[in-house]
Amino acid sequence: MSIIEQNLKRIFLRRNPFAEDGINTSVQRNKLYMGCTSKQKTEIKQYWRETLEELALKYGTIQTVSCYFDDLNVLSNRMNTEYGHLFCESGFKISHAQKSFSIYLKYRWCKDLIPAPPVCPIDSTVLNAMGSPWSNKHWTTMEYGDYYDLSNDLIKRVEPSGLSVAQWELILFTGRQNDN
Repeated sequence: MSIIEQNLKRIFLRRNPFAEDGINTSVQRNKLYMGCTSKQKTEIKQYWRETLEELALKYGTIQTVSCYFDDLNVLSNRMNTEYGHLFCESGFKISHAQKSFSIYLKYRWCKDLIPAPPVCPIDSTVLNAMGSPWSNKHWTTMEYGDYYDLSNDLIKRVEPSGLSVAQWELILFTGRQNDN
């Protein structure tokens, strides 16, 4: 691991100390709850966090993109089964799953607890960096197939650089924060 990567990881962790599980980030611009009490939201977040932790256990070894997407389906299905009655009409979408799980894995990677995850968190910064046709999409409204296609396209585009998708996104994200 390069010194540059280690420094970028430290910068990311220092600037984002409270988004460790990605839950708040995934609902910040992506409506989920419908008429929940504070107690219900706390219960939902606890279950969500426990599910993220459980799914992430296998990421102590390198996992495939397909495995990652299987895990997104598991997360989405569990959340809708357990708490769908408390969610908006659209329910717990794949966008909630990908954002929270990707950020959770990114934090674990930045803390050197797991190898680089196979997919990075997808948001407007990544979509814009990918250019057309992805820059015309919004991460909160994308469907499962869109995320899968984007992830595979991203891997193909990043591969020639010698970076992993996780490294590429960390550089992109840290650079964006330096612009602010």
